[in-house]
Amino acid sequence: MPYISISELVKDSVRRSMCKVHFDAFIDFHKNIHEFGEKMNSESLPKHAHLLAFFPIPPSKVGKHNWLHFRSWLQYGIGQKVWDICLPWVTYGLSTIRRCGDCRQASVYVRNPYNDVVVVISSDSEVTEQNDEDELDSAAKDEQSLTPTMGCNSDCDCPSDCDEDCECMMYQYGKQRAHTHNVVHMQVTSVVQRSICSKHYKGFQSFHDNMYDFCSSVSMSDSSMKKIIFQFFPDAPLTVRLLDWGNFDNWTKNFEHGSFSNICADWKQYAEKCLTCCYDCCITNYRT
Repeated sequence: MPYISISELVKDSVRRSMCKVHFDAFIDFHKNIHEFGEKMNSESLPKHAHLLAFFPIPPSKVGKHNWLHFRSWLQYGIGQKVWDICLPWVTYGLSTIRRCGDCRQASVYVRNPYNDVVVVISSDSEVTEQNDEDELDSAAKDEQSLTPTMGCNSDCDCPSDCDEDCECMMYQYGKQRAHTHNVVHMQVTSVVQRSICSKHYKGFQSFHDNMYDFCSSVSMSDSSMKKIIFQFFPDAPLTVRLLDWGNFDNWTKNFEHGSFSNICADWKQYAEKCLTCCYDCCITNYRT
């Protein structure tokens, strides 16, 4: 895939997710996008992969769930350094989806009938006026209806005996990995956020710093790995309890999953301390 700057990646994603009128009127975005790119480029490049969860590559769009998760990332993750720049973007992006029919339609992923192998990164099939926190809890559920497949499409120029090493298959494999990375990122961050109090979630630095490596490790494994991870980090309204953290920690220490043990080394200890010493964390964890 050709190199594209961080600012151009974000701009292209937002451009195809709004009507032309509101994109052109997005003054704060156009004014600050280059400063945003400069601040993001001041850190190691691998951390930029987080942005694909919020501003995905074509044909996916920036929908309501993307803006909500981007706001959460600004509050608690690496994005804190661009909080002042990007928070107005979230407010504007959500307002266009709520108030403009054309923007609402532009932000919805539309499946290409001529290419059955397109992988959806994020989908907002229906936008309603709901509590934003409730939407964070259910943001990953759209993934359940997606059944991405691998194979050459009708427009492929590959020979009839095309194998898994052909160019189009490698491109699709890359999209498949990006899809898995984003789904895991959204579900795991959502369930951990609703499992401890906001203060301790914000202070869960090793979790925020290592989410990219964690999601990448899952996306590079076979499909069964995602199902295993979601057993420890379940759908809403469930939370991650003490027993879940213990089982997850034991699983990461298994010889086959050594890379996860390094990435998640102190996750259990931090969560355990929160859930045993903080009254607000206990209330948050057992409110479902």
